[in-house]
Amino acid sequence: MESDIEGWSFAQQLLVGAGHRHRPAPREQLRVIASGLSRTGTVSLKKALDDRYDIRCLHTVDLIRYGLQNDVALAVPPTDPDELALRMLVKKILYLGFDCVIDILWPFGPRLAALHPKANIVHAERSSPEAWYKSWSSIEGCFLVIGTRPYRWISDFWWHIESVRQNTNFTRYATPGYDTIMSHPLPWVDVLTLSEDTNHREWLQLYHSHRERMNATGNPFLLYHLSDGYAPLDGFFGVNTTGLPDARLTPLPRLNSGGNFDRVRLGLMVPCFVYPLPMILWTLCLIWCVRRRARKRGLYLFNAPTRILMSEEEEEEEKA
Repeated sequence: MESDIEGWSFAQQLLVGAGHRHRPAPREQLRVIASGLSRTGTVSLKKALDDRYDIRCLHTVDLIRYGLQNDVALAVPPTDPDELALRMLVKKILYLGFDCVIDILWPFGPRLAALHPKANIVHAERSSPEAWYKSWSSIEGCFLVIGTRPYRWISDFWWHIESVRQNTNFTRYATPGYDTIMSHPLPWVDVLTLSEDTNHREWLQLYHSHRERMNATGNPFLLYHLSDGYAPLDGFFGVNTTGLPDARLTPLPRLNSGGNFDRVRLGLMVPCFVYPLPMILWTLCLIWCVRRRARKRGLYLFNAPTRILMSEEEEEEEKA
């Protein structure tokens, strides 16, 4: 067991240990690479793979839950010919009982396929590129807020931006050359905005080029749309459907299908404006408590008692 968790940080060992009772047995190899971009139905596909095919997918929520962000950051640069950092990341994913990666690890798709040539690639897409971009752009604003203060002090998502930059041709993502505009309504508030035209054009180019890169890996490849239901997945995985619900009559679960992300973004912006207030209030409360305790002991902080400010003549008049 000690060799299994070699390379894990102390915090990660605590997180893994906390979920030990409910964690499935470690997997031996990566079975599926779900390479579709975020907002292509990744949550619904994860649920379907889990329930019908016993394929457990590591989604963004799971990655953060087990504290693997730093491992992803170490694996971002595609410069190591032996892929030691990426191999360690996959080793941890398998140990946690996952044999599929989905959602935020999509930039690593071609590199993961090279490490696991027998892994099946399920590349999910929306009904149209424009439909995907409309969904993605609404949530991208939330990611931009999370990348600013105070959120970046808690969980920095910069590793995701770097994974897109260094593993795709989208090298200008979230850079000044990508028409990123940083404004400061207050000295401690960061507001990131993007040029809509540039954002739209470059994301759609990446949407198409990523599919071509994944199809060229040589791994078994399935271009999948959620509206097709279970039938394409049954055929792709060679599943014996005896005893399973009819794939033609059973729609995929529709999870995380959408929401008003503009309201979510506004809600995320509130702490960006008010996060200094708790520290200021705590400091004022501390000063008040120290000052009150000092007065009880006859000590005076910040302002002296009135008699010290009296002149000698006033003191003599007061005594008389």
